[in-house]
Amino acid sequence: MSDDNSKRVLSAAEISNYVVCPEAWRLKYIENTSYKQGEGTEESKELREEWVRTHDLSSELREYAKIAYLLLLVLTVFVSAWDQIKKLESQTSDGEKKLLHFIDSAKQAIPLEILGLFLVLGILIFVWDLLDRKRKSLRDSAGIDEKTDVIAVRGSSEMPGKKYFSPELQLASRPDALLVEEGFIIPADRKPMTNKVRDRHVIQLLVHCRLVEEDEGKRPPYGVLFMGKSVRTVRIKNTDEKQRWLDSVMAEMRSILGGVPAVPAPSKMKCKYCDVRQSCSYSRYHPRSDKPDESEERSEQKRSAEEAAS
Repeated sequence: MSDDNSKRVLSAAEISNYVVCPEAWRLKYIENTSYKQGEGTEESKELREEWVRTHDLSSELREYAKIAYLLLLVLTVFVSAWDQIKKLESQTSDGEKKLLHFIDSAKQAIPLEILGLFLVLGILIFVWDLLDRKRKSLRDSAGIDEKTDVIAVRGSSEMPGKKYFSPELQLASRPDALLVEEGFIIPADRKPMTNKVRDRHVIQLLVHCRLVEEDEGKRPPYGVLFMGKSVRTVRIKNTDEKQRWLDSVMAEMRSILGGVPAVPAPSKMKCKYCDVRQSCSYSRYHPRSDKPDESEERSEQKRSAEEAAS
């Protein structure tokens, strides 16, 4: 391989693929071997899109709640200032006095005014409370608590995601979401097809943390994974030890890009759902071989779908 190729940009998704099997990564990203997406990819995509829509709706409801609150504030100020307006009557011109007298007469002729005023206030309070409750419910379903601010979601129209890039590290990533917790920007990834945290999920999150730190000048203490269909929240600590692991993995990848042979990591189940198994001479899966255990097969199928969608 050329020196230029050994210095090309590595993405978080690439690194995630590498820790599953270096040879599969080499075939897919270096040799550009054609492949088909694994089973379950469409379901994974739909679940991710549903998660994004939940964030968008939550953001919209927050804005509507702000408008309702603003209307409440304006109406309250208006009611409070009405008596002060009446006191100015003695200081106004004849034309203004006639206008105020007309308004005052209309008020006396409609004794239900106060009832109507409180009705409007009640409706606004009800709407505000309804929107706020619905927003909290949506946040819960997305795995977000009230102490967390969501500032970016990949694929969102309300809060567009952010792509990070380091020219120095030749490293790029695009977190599924950016959160703010206790003054730190926290990267997050959504993994809808599995409840089990694997190395490929962790290392992808570590790449996000590395680039967020470089961009913000402040190191995230952890990253967040939203796992499975139930959106279980898992915090992964961003430790020095984990970052050294990331450095060693990137060094391995750079050496392979520079010409060092990739070390394959085949297994029967892993190879069965590998995107490039038909082009891999190390594959341990053959269609005519004995069928694997069904529970193991289902588990690996979910793993493959999540990897393909990352």
